[in-house]
Amino acid sequence: LSDLDLANQIAEELILLAEAQENGLYLFHGYQQKGNALQRKGEFEEAIQSYFKSAETAISIGHSSGVGAAYMTIADVYAAMGNENNAALYYDKAIEALRNTTDSTSLGVALLNAGDLNITTGNLDKALSYSEESGLIFEAIDYQIGIAYNLGNIGIIHAMQNEDDL
Repeated sequence: LSDLDLANQIAEELILLAEAQENGLYLFHGYQQKGNALQRKGEFEEAIQSYFKSAETAISIGHSSGVGAAYMTIADVYAAMGNENNAALYYDKAIEALRNTTDSTSLGVALLNAGDLNITTGNLDKALSYSEESGLIFEAIDYQIGIAYNLGNIGIIHAMQNEDDL
């Protein structure tokens, strides 16, 4: 077994145990971990299905930050697949869900990733708006890796807008 096969096997075992115990939170995490392993293996369609199950589970147990996290991972996979429309749709859903939580880190990451997608699609005004908001969040919570990625994205946006002085 490769590490990813083992990760998938452990996630499936967690799902089975969580179902047997009727533990929605662990079921949510099991589907998230299974999706992560499948995504890393390049099995995107299967990963998305697992992430949708994690979203459904999070909704059923009222786990708002879990809903946002699930939608963000769905968007990330769609973005990796080059399906920009679905990626944008699920980033918007993730951001909406995460705005109703106290999970500032995940909200910042969702905004950062949505900004990155908009850089890719050439929607630079929207990319800058998302990036500026994520930057404010990362600064407020002193999330250094987020700050670094955010500054990189803003630099790319300004370069693409021929605003080299910025």
